[in-house]
Amino acid sequence: PALELHVVSITDIDCTNPDDGSIDIQINGGQMPYEIDWSNGTAGEDATGLGGGTYSVQITDSLGCAIDSSFTVEDYIAIPQVEAIVEDTLNCNNATVFINGGNSSNGANFSSQWLDESGQPIPGETNNTLNVDQAGNYTLVVLDNDNSCSDSLTMTVEEDFSTPNAEAGLPDTLTCTVQNLSLDASASDTTNMILTWNSANGNILSGENTPFPIVDEAGIYTLEITSTTNGCSASDQVEIFEDLTTPEAQIAPVDGIDCYTPEVELSSLGSSEGPEFSYLWTGLEGQNIPDSTEPSTTVNEGGNYQLLVTNNQNGCTARASVEIAENTIIPVANAGFLLELSFAQGSTLL
Repeated sequence: PALELHVVSITDIDCTNPDDGSIDIQINGGQMPYEIDWSNGTAGEDATGLGGGTYSVQITDSLGCAIDSSFTVEDYIAIPQVEAIVEDTLNCNNATVFINGGNSSNGANFSSQWLDESGQPIPGETNNTLNVDQAGNYTLVVLDNDNSCSDSLTMTVEEDFSTPNAEAGLPDTLTCTVQNLSLDASASDTTNMILTWNSANGNILSGENTPFPIVDEAGIYTLEITSTTNGCSASDQVEIFEDLTTPEAQIAPVDGIDCYTPEVELSSLGSSEGPEFSYLWTGLEGQNIPDSTEPSTTVNEGGNYQLLVTNNQNGCTARASVEIAENTIIPVANAGFLLELSFAQGSTLL
């Protein structure tokens, strides 16, 4: 019979069998023994360990009759595409983050699975996208069900919950001379931050969104700083006090000036006393006052006088005034008219 060559089976390659394709042939007829010559150098009737491609074989029998044929081992190894991006960072603005793998291979013949940081499947997460609320590594695996090929990509979700540094500054005090103050948040974080000052019992004149607002009332002032980068906030408070206590100004009772009493003492007796107080006597009608900055002084002119008492610690003042009567008019002495009296024996002048 004539020499014949038949193919029994061809094993193609795919991802489950990536490098073990095979061609199984059967030889009939002719005169044995046969000489088998495969194009890849394989010896024997069957070629194994093949990759994808076309292979030829020539069979020659002992009579010199020859037959040849070629066969193709199909290469079904096609790795699916896996692409994904992490669209944001977990922070105070973002409680969850979206991992978008929408550009990965998809369709009826593909399946997807997300794995957690330990490599375990995340239940129910079989789409190419994933929402997460914890930082870590997440892996998307895409499988081609037709050829069992798969690929994966691991994405890292980061978190940033760092809070800014908020320093509202040191306490301070409003006084009679310091009627407004600048708060000082210069020790705080201010770059890429939103600053907001508020107070339930104080008053902000200006600058409530700056490090240095101007305030004019006592109270507790709260500084809140919010990061424009991650939305996290921090706050601090500072208390502004108020010292508007006025001193006491009193002038002790004083007698008037007359010829018997040509000068009198002006005394601040009853006024506030202590090293923090100062005194200033003023003649409201231009009177000369020696020792005008002493608690007591002596004057020799009548008229209106004023005492100014100042608390040098808070600048607050108080005034008192007194009027001193003056009676120094010299009386006129008049003995009357010259009279002449006549008597019998003579006359007398009075």
